[in-house]
Amino acid sequence: ITEIRGHFGGFEITVDGFAIPKPSSRASLAFEAGRNGVGLQSDIILDLSGGDPLIEAGEMRDGYFRPDPGNPAAVQKALFDASDLVGEFDKTLYVTFHENLCAHSRSTVTGCTRCLDVCPASAITPAGDHVSIDPHICGGCGACASVCPTGAASYALPPGEVLLLRLRTLLRTYAGAGGADAVLLVHDTRFGDEMIGMMSRFGRGLPARVLPFAVNEVTQLGLDFFVAAVAYGANRVLVLVPPARRDEMAALEAQIEYTEAALTGLGYGTGRIDLIEEQDPDRVAEILYDTETMATIAPADFLPMGGKRDITALALDHLYKNA
Repeated sequence: ITEIRGHFGGFEITVDGFAIPKPSSRASLAFEAGRNGVGLQSDIILDLSGGDPLIEAGEMRDGYFRPDPGNPAAVQKALFDASDLVGEFDKTLYVTFHENLCAHSRSTVTGCTRCLDVCPASAITPAGDHVSIDPHICGGCGACASVCPTGAASYALPPGEVLLLRLRTLLRTYAGAGGADAVLLVHDTRFGDEMIGMMSRFGRGLPARVLPFAVNEVTQLGLDFFVAAVAYGANRVLVLVPPARRDEMAALEAQIEYTEAALTGLGYGTGRIDLIEEQDPDRVAEILYDTETMATIAPADFLPMGGKRDITALALDHLYKNA
């Protein structure tokens, strides 16, 4: 197999050396002469090659299974999972895209390629003056929404304003109950939930001032979220990152650097936003308990209304006035 395109229920495969068995085969299987560039179609792919994945970010692609061929249990699980994929399925739409806001190109002059550069699944392609996002391939990492400078791509699970409204309610409630120096622990609903559960059952649990905040993917977070979190009263923002996905965090790290640069320029110091990349629950707990408190910022009260740029402007305006 030299190339795989498409998605679950509609994969298109290109095969070199494709040959059919000879009907005259008896003692051993013999094949006809091979042909290159043969196209095939498939609903599901079970990759037992053991080599490099045939699809970029294959773990995000529905219908593509790549177990370790040396692990019989993993192969068996993949076979059972694949055999269950029968019937009709709804594909989650992770990203809302407004092409009229896209700054990719104008008059054939390329202006922005941020989403194209960070999409691990190659779900985004140029389409004239704007880009096109294939919802069938999109795995929901949210990196495109994180780096989009205009808000053309926005995360839809849930929409950004809903996420920030939940954040605002959490921090306001904590402060209203007498809490101080809140540390916001942002995590996903898989690795993060499991990590916090193990810390609670077998360790010291979370410190009282650490507020867990679940999102679908930590890679969906951008400058707007971080400055809003600080403006709403988070003393520190820590993002719990799955170590196995370390290679996908470049865009998230860039957004943290932008936020840190803005906060430093306003006089709030460095280190308010940081990543935690640990597999050991005890080590995560140690980091949380040792987290230092920074200077308190008067919390904002604005509603998260408008697009990404509007929310960023509201948060930075508050931070500027209280700098």
